[in-house]
Amino acid sequence: MSAHRLKPKNDFLFKRLFGESDSKHLLIPLLNAILGATSRRSIADVTVIDNKELVKQVLDGKSGRLDVRCESDRSEQINLEVQIERELAMDKRSLFYAGTMYTGSIKEGNDYAQLKKTIAINILDFDFLPSAHFHSTGVDCDGRFHQIRGGTTGMVKQRRENKAALRSARRSAV
Repeated sequence: MSAHRLKPKNDFLFKRLFGESDSKHLLIPLLNAILGATSRRSIADVTVIDNKELVKQVLDGKSGRLDVRCESDRSEQINLEVQIERELAMDKRSLFYAGTMYTGSIKEGNDYAQLKKTIAINILDFDFLPSAHFHSTGVDCDGRFHQIRGGTTGMVKQRRENKAALRSARRSAV
């Protein structure tokens, strides 16, 4: 019998490898590598959220199902998606998922300052951004991706941050 190599880009395998509480020892270093974490700013622990369903806000609204959903020890919400098939509206889908997570992080009557930082990471098996780099980091502040830096790790990530972080990112990009 010949050996058959399993590919972690397979949706089922990816979710089993990184999307379960038992596998957070694999998820944490993956997140730190993608986010370019330093020892001072690295994620030390995550809580994997079993409910990956995004709740509709209105009866006829759109819902979504996340591949990997977790919260870091710094109270950051993280959505990690893998997409093999070309998705032409990947930016809009990612923004919808991140926006739904972001708005869902606050309850009625709470102060807006309690909104949680939300990070969307997309691992794509196709070219999406007009960039020569495989790894792009950016912020979405007006419905468009603004590239801050490029690299060559094979990942694409998008961060949705609060206003202070957006200003900081723009200054560091210049």
